[in-house]
Amino acid sequence: MVLLVGDKYVFDANIFINLHQRQPRDVYPSVWNKIDELMANGTIISSREVYDELTRSDDSLSEWAKSRKEYFLPSEISIQEKVRKILSEHRGLVEGGKKQNNADPFVIALAQEQHCALVTEEVRSNSLNAPKIPNICDAYGVTCINFVGFTREMKLTF
Repeated sequence: MVLLVGDKYVFDANIFINLHQRQPRDVYPSVWNKIDELMANGTIISSREVYDELTRSDDSLSEWAKSRKEYFLPSEISIQEKVRKILSEHRGLVEGGKKQNNADPFVIALAQEQHCALVTEEVRSNSLNAPKIPNICDAYGVTCINFVGFTREMKLTF
């Protein structure tokens, strides 16, 4: 499914984390300014659980996220119900001590609820016991793309 420019995209925590590590704001301000613009106009959304992951550390990414808390959406009851279903059907998504991935079912549920693509750098797993976000997205009919795919769909250049 190819989305049209102007649709919403749910960002996984690893997108923000990878950008912070590989394209820091002080070196690549145009990337971060575009992210800010797309969050402000509602094109990029994310979950409050992603916010929680990003603000655990005491670094510039945490400061950035804290000043944009309103763009990280709280989980409505319908999303919580989807999360429960995802977790009951795909226990391996958060098992095995992967506490840092607690946002995974929430971003999947948010993308499903909002009928939009999920942007993540995770890749499909061959293990049924340890599914990754793209595996779960496949099971629920949610489009899953990486950041480069997102920038191409949005026709962004930096």
